[in-house]
Amino acid sequence: MSQVLEQVPQMTIPELPGCVIEVYPDIPEWLEARNSVIGASESASIFGLGYADESPMTVWARKRGLLQSKDDTEVIECGRVLQPSIIELFRRRYLRTNPDLNPDFRRPPLGEFTLCRSTKHHWLGASLDDYFVDGLGAAVVEAKNVGAYMAHEWDDSEPLKFEIQGQQQMAVTGTERCFVVGLLGGNKLVWRELHRNDRFIDAMINKLAEFQEMVDAGIEPPADASEATKKALQKIHPLDNGETIVLPIEAEDWHRAFAQAKADVKDAESRELEFGNKIRQAIGDNTGGLLGDGSRYTYKHGDKQVYCCQECGFVKRSAPFRTLRHQKASSGRRR
Repeated sequence: MSQVLEQVPQMTIPELPGCVIEVYPDIPEWLEARNSVIGASESASIFGLGYADESPMTVWARKRGLLQSKDDTEVIECGRVLQPSIIELFRRRYLRTNPDLNPDFRRPPLGEFTLCRSTKHHWLGASLDDYFVDGLGAAVVEAKNVGAYMAHEWDDSEPLKFEIQGQQQMAVTGTERCFVVGLLGGNKLVWRELHRNDRFIDAMINKLAEFQEMVDAGIEPPADASEATKKALQKIHPLDNGETIVLPIEAEDWHRAFAQAKADVKDAESRELEFGNKIRQAIGDNTGGLLGDGSRYTYKHGDKQVYCCQECGFVKRSAPFRTLRHQKASSGRRR
């Protein structure tokens, strides 16, 4: 790890005493450097609380070079472009609401392709969106572009995965505060102030240290119940070699649980079909039917375009079909 530190330009900032800051020229080198540390955005995934396409297995496989770093999705790309604007909005609001703290945002910029590496744990890192100093000391800032469909997660507090991310950023930088800022639906700015929790950080680092040991030793983390892990395992082991092995003794329990789960799914599908058909039969030719709690089922017909001739404009449509849907009762209609 010392060789890595010697090969890249570094700087230190007194307000961030817990880390050295590595400066990279472009995204490819920055992404490669990020794979040499457990980043703050990856820790939630290691704890099983990350995004839907992430799991401990996907993080492990990237660290081992078995999976490529994720390409920017449209959501991630939009977040990168909007990040400076989200930070600027936060600065304006914070200045307006906390003038007595004399916040100073005129700090040396870290730059787009920088990595904060913990001086205590060289395998632990964070990429900061921003930081500032006020009368209470230094604080780091994490900016999030949040779609309207996810805004409800911020009703009472920030999502737990961002709490983990913020605590790791404070652990790496040696700061006491982190502001998690969300732009909800493109037009509502909210933020939560997190305070350093050393008890949480100690437990988190112990867990992450165990994970780093598995990365270094090439030991896969235990599989979990996520689609992300299934896809990762298919990429880690893409081909079979024709041999048969003796499975571990605990595989007997896995087999019984797997067989029972498949049977439960089959039974659930059968029951769903049976009782759905009873509701369809009861509605008959009608559009919908009410239940005693004020909710209703709709059973509407429709069709869809299956072919269109670009020359003559002829359109072929599917046979009519009906879709059964349940609608909850509104508060005004509940009986």
